[in-house]
Amino acid sequence: MERNTRPPNAQEQADLDSWLEMGMDIMGHYGVDAKASIYDNLDAVYEAWVDDSSTDKPSQDLILLGLGTVFGNRLGHKHSAPWHMVTDEHGTDYAISIKGYEIYPIDFVAKRIATLTTPEPEFGFFTGMAEVSDTW
Repeated sequence: MERNTRPPNAQEQADLDSWLEMGMDIMGHYGVDAKASIYDNLDAVYEAWVDDSSTDKPSQDLILLGLGTVFGNRLGHKHSAPWHMVTDEHGTDYAISIKGYEIYPIDFVAKRIATLTTPEPEFGFFTGMAEVSDTW
């Protein structure tokens, strides 16, 4: 299958808007001012979520969609890179392109959540990716 990119359609953009609001709410849930937040605050929220044993802990899906979208929006604004949709043989996904590098922020968070069941879970990845993106 040929790889195609396009801007998000109306429903996809509405999903991004909803997930962004959800991500901001999650940040507030963990005591972080989402509007003033920077990348290391996303790391702090993720770590607080991992350590959270409460009954109102957000689900993994909410974390990957919410924090992934907040992260993608921040990178996109910083690098003037809007969201776009990529369709290839694996399906269609949300992405951001920065100087020729394609980032899939929601998948980026999903892969780190998957490491929680391994001997070496990943932390500090939001700040790490933001720093790497500054070198491009």
